[in-house]
Amino acid sequence: MAEAQELRVQPHDLVAEQSVLGAIFINPEKLITVREFIEADDFYKYSHRVIFKAMVTLSDRNDAIDATTVRTILDDQDDLQNIGDPLSAKQEGAYRTYMRQAPLLILRDEAYRSQISR
Repeated sequence: MAEAQELRVQPHDLVAEQSVLGAIFINPEKLITVREFIEADDFYKYSHRVIFKAMVTLSDRNDAIDATTVRTILDDQDDLQNIGDPLSAKQEGAYRTYMRQAPLLILRDEAYRSQISR
């Protein structure tokens, strides 16, 4: 029984996660609103968690939030080599495309369900 619980996948929505990150890349001021609803641990995908943490770090320092500055933070923390380069031009374009959906409430709902099922 314990093994079955360990193998269960937590509820998540990777499209919603990408949408949130894409929205922040397009308009970094959105991070203020996003932080009211979610935190880094609400992201299911590890690379999304570390990207979000980097965005928060940049925001807290009043630095620009863009692919270059996020990539620099990830590289400085040795996360870039651990997760590959999720901020390639292709992936950054995907983040920007996905953000057109309504992701924030979806992600919050998935994070909530994930917490309940733990």
